[in-house]
Amino acid sequence: MGTQQIVFLTKDTERFKPGIEALESAGLKVRTMPPERESFPVLFEESPDLIVADTLDCLEDVRDLVRGFSLGDPTGDNIVILLSDELNREEEFIAAGVRDMLPRNVDSRRLVARINLQLTLKSRMDELKRMAAFFHADRQIDGLTHLYQFSVFEQRVNLEIERADPSRPFSLCLFHLDQFDAVNKAQGHMWGDVLIMELAGLLKESLPHNALGARFSANRMAVVLPDTSKEKALEWAKGFREKVRHYPISGAVEHISVSAGVVTYPEEKLSRGDKLLLLLMERTILACIEGGDRVIASP
Repeated sequence: MGTQQIVFLTKDTERFKPGIEALESAGLKVRTMPPERESFPVLFEESPDLIVADTLDCLEDVRDLVRGFSLGDPTGDNIVILLSDELNREEEFIAAGVRDMLPRNVDSRRLVARINLQLTLKSRMDELKRMAAFFHADRQIDGLTHLYQFSVFEQRVNLEIERADPSRPFSLCLFHLDQFDAVNKAQGHMWGDVLIMELAGLLKESLPHNALGARFSANRMAVVLPDTSKEKALEWAKGFREKVRHYPISGAVEHISVSAGVVTYPEEKLSRGDKLLLLLMERTILACIEGGDRVIASP
């Protein structure tokens, strides 16, 4: 495990200096950033282990902080400690995803002790997750493509539905390998598997940050694109289609192509994951019927 990282979101860096020095002397990496929303994107890219948020009492700001923090690792143990004068609102902030809450005038010793406690709990949880992943990896990863299994994709879709709102949509793409059935019939399933493996490798190389790729069925692969509008998802899907067109294939065919469907929530106004997936399949099948090698993102 690398050095654990802590970020203080505060305007009063000097006040936290004794606590920061104590944490650094214990071997932790600490940095401070202003608590404005403009700091959030940089913060999320750094993926710290714990955030201490000072002077952040707007509930919407807190929600955005926790939500963005968790997008870096949706299954991770993302810890936000909120320092606030409004302890009577603790239930609101905890419901928004804050892990711990302390008064703003908390002394350094108590704050450092609480940070160390949360980091210790995080380390233990991370170890349990690593053990679980070791024993259950075969249930999560497709053996042929090394993409996620459909069940993991389905869980991620439901998670994104809970998080999304009109200002923060997410999109799904489904790619169908156009030549798969013909190759299977003409040259055998071995070459069909080769095509799928090569396409999966190209997909993994092309996935944006925080996206998830999964094997949807024998010749289809699906992608979850968090924080992505229909326009951006369509642009990315078309870009991937172009990469596939020009990808050098190992022997079975001269070239390969994909047909794709795209859906976006909440724009589609379907609040159930199974309904979104049905619509996604309909658009992908339509792209195939209309000749293949195309992307469809509207009815």
